[in-house]
Amino acid sequence: RQFVADAAHQLRTPIAGLVGHLELLTQDPAAAGLESRLAVLRDGMSRVAHSANQLLALARAEPSANPADQFQNTDLAPLIERVIERNVDRSVKARLDLGADLGAASVAGSAWLIEDLLGNLVDNALHYTPAGGHITVRCGGGQSEPYLEVEDDGPGIPEAERSRVRQRFYRLPGSQGHGCGLGLAIVEEIARLHRAAVTIDAGAGGHGTRIRVQFPAVQAAPQGKTANAVTA
Repeated sequence: RQFVADAAHQLRTPIAGLVGHLELLTQDPAAAGLESRLAVLRDGMSRVAHSANQLLALARAEPSANPADQFQNTDLAPLIERVIERNVDRSVKARLDLGADLGAASVAGSAWLIEDLLGNLVDNALHYTPAGGHITVRCGGGQSEPYLEVEDDGPGIPEAERSRVRQRFYRLPGSQGHGCGLGLAIVEEIARLHRAAVTIDAGAGGHGTRIRVQFPAVQAAPQGKTANAVTA
């Protein structure tokens, strides 16, 4: 775990630098006539950058790096708002309607890990939902039955594949794009760390995909203290 985390962390900066240089080069008049080749290079480097980020996220989600006694009460609504804000431009460019349905929801956990979990769910939805589609991110359940959920009206995940897509490096047959098959594996690791259950179903009307993460109830804290643990 430590090796993967260190390697991925060390790779991120030079990879980001290379991607930046390629972006600048594609705009340089001296590169006229090389656009298609530069686009292939840029796409390849973007895939490497995505893989490095995913490997780092997976390593950081290991239980040994996140003791449960350090969890804090975390409101899910602000996390959803941040993830949506980061993805607004991407959704507009892809002609997708990305929105939120926010109810009260509080969990005991790591805010940045849960934000990683949610970011992977939204990334998957944006990647697989065709133009003109809708993606809704929800939370609710208060402290007794807190959950977060991402629903899209894309092609969906066949029922027979819903357990396999949780495995590391597994991708649906025929999948296109830059994915490395770690998104839902990261979701599973982070959910397991928080003793949460991940369910994958079809969306409204049997279309698309709805993935829900159901967290355990937050323990009532003694008067004057903040709860930081979950019920058994």
